[in-house]
Amino acid sequence: MEDERKTKEELIEELMESRKRNDELEAAINELRQAEEKLRESEEGLRSFFERIPAGLYRSTPDGKVIDGNPALWKMLGYPNLKAMMEDNVADNYVNPEDRRRWQARIERDGVVLGFEVQWRRKDGRIIWVSESARIVRDREGRVKYYEGSAEDTTEKKRAEQEKSESEEKFIALFEGAEEGILVADLKSRKFLYANPAICKMLGYSEMELKGMAVADIHPKDSLKHVISEFEAQARGEKILAKNLPCLRKDGRVIYADVKGNKALIGGIECNVGFFTDVTEQRRMDEELRDSEQRLKESEYRYRILVENLPQKIFLKNKDSVYISCNENYARDLKIKPDKIAGKTDYDFYPKELADKYRADDKRIMASGKIEDIEEKYIQDGQEAWVHTVKTPVKDENGNIVSILGIFWDITESRQAAEKLKVSLEEKEVLLKEIHHRVKNNMQIISSLLRLQAANIKDEKIHEVFNEVHGRIRSMSLLYEMLYQSKDLARVDFAEYIKRLASHLLSMHRAKMTAPSLKLGVSDVHLDIKRAIPCGLIITELISNSLKHAFPNGKKGEIVVEMHPNKGEKYKLVVSDNGVGFPEGLDFRQTKSLGMRLVVDLVNQLNGKIELRREKGTEFRIEF
Repeated sequence: MEDERKTKEELIEELMESRKRNDELEAAINELRQAEEKLRESEEGLRSFFERIPAGLYRSTPDGKVIDGNPALWKMLGYPNLKAMMEDNVADNYVNPEDRRRWQARIERDGVVLGFEVQWRRKDGRIIWVSESARIVRDREGRVKYYEGSAEDTTEKKRAEQEKSESEEKFIALFEGAEEGILVADLKSRKFLYANPAICKMLGYSEMELKGMAVADIHPKDSLKHVISEFEAQARGEKILAKNLPCLRKDGRVIYADVKGNKALIGGIECNVGFFTDVTEQRRMDEELRDSEQRLKESEYRYRILVENLPQKIFLKNKDSVYISCNENYARDLKIKPDKIAGKTDYDFYPKELADKYRADDKRIMASGKIEDIEEKYIQDGQEAWVHTVKTPVKDENGNIVSILGIFWDITESRQAAEKLKVSLEEKEVLLKEIHHRVKNNMQIISSLLRLQAANIKDEKIHEVFNEVHGRIRSMSLLYEMLYQSKDLARVDFAEYIKRLASHLLSMHRAKMTAPSLKLGVSDVHLDIKRAIPCGLIITELISNSLKHAFPNGKKGEIVVEMHPNKGEKYKLVVSDNGVGFPEGLDFRQTKSLGMRLVVDLVNQLNGKIELRREKGTEFRIEF
């Protein structure tokens, strides 16, 4: 019994224990259910976050198969849904397969990849930039379960960075390559922050040297106050361009620059960006131009004073013979003010016949392009007068005739005086011709008397003397005969004179015996009567001497007479023969022969020189 009672108690105890365990189990189940509910709620929250987060999230196998991915990811890659994305291998989305290999090598090595910049190809083929971060998820045994990561579309960011980079490159290229010098100065400290190559070249400093300098260091001290004032005005936006600022180069030379200033924020610093244009040469040219213009004004004033005070009349017409301007002297004749003549023509001032003549002259000069001197009629104070007009065609820089410059003066009195002088000269010419004619006739009378007297003389020597005198008179008579026949009563055509004189002498000699041949070489020489007479007598004596002594017993030979202008106003006369020659040892200056003494005296009368050569016969050279 006792054993049965014990068994019941044990059963009750076990039953109580079992109820307790059941209660505990039920409590544990409730706790588990609560935990599962919380886990479900947590997973739902995570899934909701997973679904809504804008960054692409994924889980994939090492070979690239997508296990899970949020909408941001499949939309980023251009898929309509997750299922469509899971059908593809994301490893194939890498534009450059090498990028996938580098990414996988890094995650296998480090277990994590952060901010890997790579290009992906979307489902529609468009390429995007992605910043990818991922980690490896392993199981308890350390085996790789999957990759878990995020991807952010950085295409716009990359584009903005690219544009910024290109913009900066363009700015640097413009900054470095600008022809203008550029200096960037801190507005507060006025120290230079940047300097381009052009400003370095302009001022002679290196970029590093300029970066250690300030505005005050590149301007002369005496101009600094003005420069700072301009700098501050640009900083306040009151003005942009500061002109002709003096700048001090490193070598101490002062140059001038136009500086265009703009306020700008660079790297968080308020700056003044100055664009420098070197105007030193332009300034010099401007000064020269101003000086030139001043000199031109002074020259024009002097020219106007000169033109207005000239006694001549001066005018300027265009190519259509329309007046452009004139001087006061001409305007006074026309009863008009000089500034009122522009636009008028000769028909406004002169009779039609005279105006027609003036216009015809203008057209002729315009066509020929040559200056013309014209003596023409002119109406002055209602009276007909004579003027001497010089008309000059005026050309532009291309050589085209654009106007006519005329200058003329009254020659009425001088023309009247010339007419009187012409009449007087004609009267004197008639008188002089009469004198020459009478002298010639008197000499012919003397020559005839000598010839008649010689005919009665039996003594050969005396007869020869008479013939020589006759020849000398004939040479002078021939001169006066030629002067009488010439239009120029002051000078003789000496070439013709020598020809006629020599022919006369040879004809006289042929009357007695065979004469040698004659060769003449005479240039176009004209001599006045003062030199012609002694020169003619010299030729007469030398030819006569050759005829008399050079060719004894009718020996044949040649006489040559040459005469040419020499240097200056001198002449060279040569009379030669190829006869027996002038006797050796005989000085022609000391001979007793009247003819040779006469030759020497006549050469001296001409202030000339005479030389005898004996190489081939006899040759006399005379220079006077």
